Amino acid sequence: MTLQSSGAISLLDVQGEFGGSIPIGLNEYYGAASGVPASGTISLADFYGASACDTTTAPTLINTYNVTTTANPNYGRWVNITSSKYYFSFIPFQATAYVYIRNHDDSGEISVTNPVTPSIDDSFGVIAVDESTNTMVVGAPNAAAAGSNSGGTAYWFNATTGAYLNITKSTTYGGWTVFNRGVQGPQWGDRIFAENNKFFICCTKDRCGTSTTYGSIWVYNSSGTLLTNKLGTSGTSSTPGNAYGLSLTIDDLADGKIICTSSYSATAGVVNIYDYNLNHLYQWNKPAGTPQFWGAATSIGQGVIAIGAPDHAFSGAGGVLGKVYLYDYNYNLITTINSPTNNSGFGDVIRIRNGRIMIADIRYNSNIGRVYIYNLNGVLLSTIDDPNPATSGQFSSPFDYMQSKYNLMFMGRGQSGGAGSTGYFYKYSTPENSGCSGP
Repeated sequence: MTLQSSGAISLLDVQGEFGGSIPIGLNEYYGAASGVPASGTISLADFYGASACDTTTAPTLINTYNVTTTANPNYGRWVNITSSKYYFSFIPFQATAYVYIRNHDDSGEISVTNPVTPSIDDSFGVIAVDESTNTMVVGAPNAAAAGSNSGGTAYWFNATTGAYLNITKSTTYGGWTVFNRGVQGPQWGDRIFAENNKFFICCTKDRCGTSTTYGSIWVYNSSGTLLTNKLGTSGTSSTPGNAYGLSLTIDDLADGKIICTSSYSATAGVVNIYDYNLNHLYQWNKPAGTPQFWGAATSIGQGVIAIGAPDHAFSGAGGVLGKVYLYDYNYNLITTINSPTNNSGFGDVIRIRNGRIMIADIRYNSNIGRVYIYNLNGVLLSTIDDPNPATSGQFSSPFDYMQSKYNLMFMGRGQSGGAGSTGYFYKYSTPENSGCSGP
């Protein structure tokens, strides 16, 4: 795993990442990673953000998957990767949704569907996998859609076989109805994360608990036992609550930390950090001088917190250079990444994984998306454009269209439209060496 970008670092940390002899000799790591000198003076500070992974070689497209339907083909909308398998969803509009389990080489596919009789448009297919317990939880955020009484449901499965574990958790909490994919209903289960035998189920667009709360996080273990939960503060359909990030719930989690965006606008944004028990760790507001919609996209991992300010996100009004701000785990600014093309959409989507920071501009060129790949110090490594561009598609747009783990990277493009619409799901290889074994 990539070494931290700030704070205390030791020879043991370096040896843990790159291997080496005992006793440890610092000069045996000459040229071990980008930024580490190949000769001359070498210091521990040279190893900040260093990784045994080969992140300097551009990913290679190795497979393209697509589906043409008569409705919105959300093919590969949600993606997860473990050490041996990858998981992706196909959520067609008003048709049966599936989760597919495949080996890294595409063999051994298993199809998983809703274990109960579902609405044909319950959006079954929001995926979280905890490899430590071999458990997969799949959300159906529009389950039992029936106006203000609608709720969402999450189902537990064996992550290897796809077998249903007979564990179902659901909410019937009513609240503001949200038009989403043809039905009205809240969004309990529209984001699910997993790590360390914990499943974090989010509800982003409903009061989820009482008539005065807006947004919530529910934490379960692999047996389906509720461990803790937290509700947002009161709000209205146009002005959500903004206490400690729970109006929009989790954006990302890693290293025992959860990142949430509680509010964003042209002039203000609030980002919060929690631990895995939902204890609040830190809150900071939009820094002075940052562009519009600071906090519209965030990600966390490997010692880095990335916060996007794409300017026009969610407003349609451009004109300001999009930026992404990188902070360390002490919430100090590391560096600022400017849009390489002076585009105001830069930073629409961000994902930190596997020694890389992936930043999407889904509106790069008339809605034809581009993804920029940086190292953890903010140095541009490569760019990837939509291999099958369409003006009505948004390459690597939310939600989990962009993932990198182990030696695989997935990107997708769900294209809105009627008959003949095509959604694409792209599989890339990311060259790694023996020192890179995981996320």
